[in-house]
Amino acid sequence: MDLKKFLINQKLEIEKYKWIKSQEAGKDLGDAAVKDWVKKYASQYRKEYESIYNEMIHNIANKCHEDLKGKFPEVNDEMMEVFVKTVIDNFTQSWIKEIVCCDDTNKKKHLEEI
Repeated sequence: MDLKKFLINQKLEIEKYKWIKSQEAGKDLGDAAVKDWVKKYASQYRKEYESIYNEMIHNIANKCHEDLKGKFPEVNDEMMEVFVKTVIDNFTQSWIKEIVCCDDTNKKKHLEEI
């Protein structure tokens, strides 16, 4: 799993939770809402994120392996999953760097592309 992507997504979930709870309370709950989210949802969020991420890697690797089986018979399922995970993680890190380093207009464009 790409830790950086996981942490960015988790931070967004925490910020949404903090905003909703603060709106309900009529005031900014700050760190209390963050701690509440971590206590209630962090463990389950990680399990769900890992499950979705691993399933995605597995499905892509299976499709690639089917397409390449005749050309590369020495490549097994595990090797293909490692390859696919590496490619996706590197692409994601590159894309995140573009988002972080570009101006607001280009950030919006990148987010719309996704």
